[in-house]
Amino acid sequence: MTWAQESDIGRIQIELTNYCNAACPQCERFHLKELSEQTPEEREVRWKGSTNWDLSLNNTYISLKEIKETFIKGRWKHLDDIHYCGNVDEPVINPEIIEIIKYMDTLAPNIKMWIATNGGTRSVEFWKELGELSASMDNRLVVIWGIDGLEDTNHLYRVNVEWNRLRENWRAYISAGGRAKWQFIVFKWNQHQLNEVKSYSESENFKGFNLIQSVRGEDEKITNIEIPENYERSATKNRN
Repeated sequence: MTWAQESDIGRIQIELTNYCNAACPQCERFHLKELSEQTPEEREVRWKGSTNWDLSLNNTYISLKEIKETFIKGRWKHLDDIHYCGNVDEPVINPEIIEIIKYMDTLAPNIKMWIATNGGTRSVEFWKELGELSASMDNRLVVIWGIDGLEDTNHLYRVNVEWNRLRENWRAYISAGGRAKWQFIVFKWNQHQLNEVKSYSESENFKGFNLIQSVRGEDEKITNIEIPENYERSATKNRN
């Protein structure tokens, strides 16, 4: 990529790590793990020559040093929108995420940033610090919390995400001034809770509630549930 090309970019998505605390049953992580155990010849049949991929998981994260080497100040003047949204990972597991956000915010004025999270990891102190950072940025930093139901249903898809810990985390973040949105994947097992969850999100001071259709898998529980017209939808169907 040339300097001129960098200066024209307005939106980027960064995969900060390949670690994740959850085990969502239709996540691409499971497919990648399966592929990582195949021989190069077997992968070539499926991916038509893409035999050099390192498909191992839970072994790395992008460092602040690497971020600074990649995103050089003065070259990203039109950068407006940054998404820390892992397709197969949990972004906040990166131990330097707060320092990375602070650095990225120096590349251009008024950059909007989004973090997608399952909310089930890191300490309350971490979430408080992240909330304070969001507030200091005039809430240009928004955390999108992937919560697919309530205490009795969220764990059915967000496997390994413990409800009480999740709730403590979002409360620490929001009470510190952080801006939060609630993102809800619609399944057969939680569609009856739409109104209840939306009301609950508002009572917990989330500043947005949107729905996503699942497009993964053939399990009869995980199907394309139609989203009611009166609900905000995400821009794309779910890939998380």
